[in-house]
Amino acid sequence: MKKITSVLFLFYCFSVGWAQTVPPCTLEITDAETFARDWTVIDVNSDVSANTWAYNDGNAMYTQDKSNAADDWLIAPAVTLEAGKAYKVSAYVKHSSTFGSDKQKIELKIGTAPTVEGLTTRLVYDESFQSRLFVEKSGTFSPAESGVFYVGLRCYSESYNGDLYFQKIVIEEAPVYPAQITDLSIVAGERGAMSATLSWTWPSSDHLGGALSNLLGAKIYRGTDLVATLDTATVGGKAGWIDSSIETA
Repeated sequence: MKKITSVLFLFYCFSVGWAQTVPPCTLEITDAETFARDWTVIDVNSDVSANTWAYNDGNAMYTQDKSNAADDWLIAPAVTLEAGKAYKVSAYVKHSSTFGSDKQKIELKIGTAPTVEGLTTRLVYDESFQSRLFVEKSGTFSPAESGVFYVGLRCYSESYNGDLYFQKIVIEEAPVYPAQITDLSIVAGERGAMSATLSWTWPSSDHLGGALSNLLGAKIYRGTDLVATLDTATVGGKAGWIDSSIETA
């Protein structure tokens, strides 16, 4: 049985304003009123545990249940993200316990609706989280389509493992760079010639799987020495280069 702490009418009225939030942005809990109005708490296991996320002096806190495991979501207000861009999404959390062996299980997810089912992409998880100071737990996300998204933090720790605190979520654009080349081949020069022929296939996607529209070239290093700069490249095309500057074997 799920218990969703949210006043639907108020959430609808204010969601339009929050949907205009665009990175770089920081989603914080400024006061109890803001927490109740703009943040969504979902207590998935409310039938066995009444413990869930609550406002706590400018932060949110999950208080440990000494008898039952946690399964509780804290979902931030909406943000607008653009397709073709990559975003670094970070949650700042800390753990509080009197026992050094206690650990928290947490995960950070993103999706198009402030529901358990709507948070479809896992950004990061940690099933042995321990930090007495707020630390960053982050992942990278690149939406296939532009639109409104929600970020949710889930606590699913075992019973009697201390308290978990949440401070803020920070979203900022992340660099997008080409994926690695493929089909790399290096052929030594014939009859002891001090040369090497390199061939490869240029990438057709970025490191997140998105399609590349162009490539500017590449730099080739032998060890730590820059030996060539290529100023042209064809997305997904074949390429080659001969290193004839080798001095000794």
